[in-house]
Amino acid sequence: MRRGARGSGCRVIRSAKIESFDAYVFVTPEYNHGTSGALKNAIDFLYHEWVNKAAGFVSYGGAGGARAVEQLRLVMAEVQIATVRNQVLLSMFTDFENFSVFKPASQHKKSVNAMLGQVIAWGGALKALRKKQTEDAVESTADKGEMKRGGSHERHI
Repeated sequence: MRRGARGSGCRVIRSAKIESFDAYVFVTPEYNHGTSGALKNAIDFLYHEWVNKAAGFVSYGGAGGARAVEQLRLVMAEVQIATVRNQVLLSMFTDFENFSVFKPASQHKKSVNAMLGQVIAWGGALKALRKKQTEDAVESTADKGEMKRGGSHERHI
């Protein structure tokens, strides 16, 4: 079985860890106008664990990584993650010394705080939605069990 294959220990651990969070902040470089293959693969490897969660982005590259984030927003929509508007764009020219040592400009503190505020708010709101969906699913399962036993088909609210 390949490393990380469905059912393997690595997948189970990764799945449980991703499932445990209400929201995420993705940090991505921009390569060839897109995100890294490693990040895209990690996102694609799971599905249900991402659904109805929130995400924000920190990106870096020649153009601040903006194109990588735009690509990720499309991917996030497909795995049903709500993305927040605010994002942090870091330039390889001004926020990295010699293109390698991270030295962010002070103005990024405001954008980081704004993005995190949105991620926390959306993460909390979506947590309530997931809880309601779980409760509804349990109730639906109980109703189906009752019908199989010949119980009432009426639903009382």
